[in-house]
Amino acid sequence: MNDYLTSKDLFLKEHSSKEKYEYYICTIAGVLFAYIGQTYTPHKLDSFFYVLIPFALWLLTLSFASGLMRIYISNDATKLNKNAAYNQECCVEISDQLDKNLSTYKTPAGNTLTREQLEKERADKNKLKEECEAQYQLRNITARGLGIERDVFLILGFLLILASKILQPYQ
Repeated sequence: MNDYLTSKDLFLKEHSSKEKYEYYICTIAGVLFAYIGQTYTPHKLDSFFYVLIPFALWLLTLSFASGLMRIYISNDATKLNKNAAYNQECCVEISDQLDKNLSTYKTPAGNTLTREQLEKERADKNKLKEECEAQYQLRNITARGLGIERDVFLILGFLLILASKILQPYQ
C-alpha cells in the first residue's frame, strides 16, 4: 500500500486545517466578547480602570471582523488558485493536441478547430492563468496581513481583560 500522500491530498488536509483554525480563532474572539459583555456595566470613563474593558471589547470586535475578512479573502484566493490550475491543465491538454502535428482538431464538444485557433486558445488560457495567479498572490498577501492583525487585536484584547481583572480589586 502506498503510504505517500499526493499533493492534492496534502493541499486538502492543509486547507481544511487552516479553515478550522480560522473559525476557531474567530470563535475565541466572539466568546471573549460575549463573556465580558454579559457582565459589563457602563461607567464614566474617569479612570484608567474604566477604559480598559470598553477598549478590550473594541479590540475583540476588530479581531472578529479581521478574522471574518480573512476567511472571505482566503476563500476567494482558493477559487482563484483553482481557476489558475484549471487553465494550466487546459494549456497542457492543448499542448498535447498540438504535439500531434495535425491540421485540424476535434474538441470534446464536437467542434473542429484549426491549429491556429488552438494556439490562440492556449494563449488565452495561459493569459487567464497568469491573471488568476497574480490576483491570488495579492489576496494571499492581504489574507496574511489580516491574520496578523486579527491575532494582535485578540492578544491585546485578552491582555486588557486580564489587566482589568487584576486591577479591579485595587480600584
